Amino acid sequence: MESQSGGKIWHINSGVQGLDLSSLPRCQAIAETTGERCKRPALKNTDRCGIHSGKYRPGAPLGNQNNFRHGRYGGQLRKSIDNGNTLVRRMVHQIGALSKNNI
Repeated sequence: MESQSGGKIWHINSGVQGLDLSSLPRCQAIAETTGERCKRPALKNTDRCGIHSGKYRPGAPLGNQNNFRHGRYGGQLRKSIDNGNTLVRRMVHQIGALSKNNI
């Protein structure tokens, strides 16, 4: 079936007509491993598809604060724990020295 513009017409299940996707310009990106071109249709006014143009970015959006590192359990807490451990070691050492002197 031909459209008035000369391209093929495809039908969705609901009967809506659209362009034949095979007539759209293809992405010009080339795979490093196989050397073949990408088979996806290019975006409007570009020669790349959404994946190769960088339009579709995986992961969190820019400015996302969901994995923000607040530092609450960082350096200051570690220092206080180290100071506490040092204090406990000194106390154990002094108790051991006192017990040796008393025996």
